[in-house]
Amino acid sequence: MNAKIKTFIILTTLLTAALHAENIVDAVNNGNAAYKEGHYQKALDLYQQAAELDDEKPEIKYNQANSLYNLEKLDEAIKQYREVSAQSKDAQLVNRAKFNLANAYQQKAQAQQQTDPQAALKDLTTSLDYYRQVLDAEKESPDAEHNLAVCKHLLRQIKEQQQQQDKQNQDQQDQQENQDEQQQDQNQQEQNQDNQEQNQDKQQDQQEQPKEEQQDQQQQDVSENEGEQQVPPPQVSAEDILDKEEQQKEQRRIMILRATPVEKDW
Repeated sequence: MNAKIKTFIILTTLLTAALHAENIVDAVNNGNAAYKEGHYQKALDLYQQAAELDDEKPEIKYNQANSLYNLEKLDEAIKQYREVSAQSKDAQLVNRAKFNLANAYQQKAQAQQQTDPQAALKDLTTSLDYYRQVLDAEKESPDAEHNLAVCKHLLRQIKEQQQQQDKQNQDQQDQQENQDEQQQDQNQQEQNQDNQEQNQDKQQDQQEQPKEEQQDQQQQDVSENEGEQQVPPPQVSAEDILDKEEQQKEQRRIMILRATPVEKDW
């Protein structure tokens, strides 16, 4: 009784495993068919079904990565390719994963070349490294050699782009410095003009102040003189003076005659 039960369980398990494996194969095959037709999202969904049944197969992850690459979901594709290159024991599969990793980083660099040259430079450096790993492993790989040359060409373009940008930045900086110097000179001239006007105003105030004080003093003297007015002496003519002198002369003669005694002859 016990033996029959164990046998049934084993047979059931084997059958379930066979059906499970068949489902995985069907999902992968259907995914491959959709991929060949260019239906990358459908292929990705089918590969995802297969991965849910067996997530340990690097081949399924590699197919998923290829679908993501063609859907331009490069970051997700890179993640899958990395897992394949790290987990797979198949040297050829690892090399294909590294080759596609290099391509994915190159695509990212081209997309960022204009907007973020520094990030593009970093991605191209990573791409170069993976292409060299492929060539080290395969010795001869025309596709890797061609893509490596394209990668170097992109690096030269970015270098020229950075040099031009640096020159533009330097020109803008020089222009800004010249504008700042001109503005400083203008400000200094305005300051000098303000100082000159202030000095002129100050000198004018100093010149006007004594005049105002003198005018105030004169006004004060006039006021005091008006308060202490005196009657001016009468004007005397020469004729008046001569008449007065004749009068005084006659008075003296009369006084002398009165003082002289009269001589008597008797």
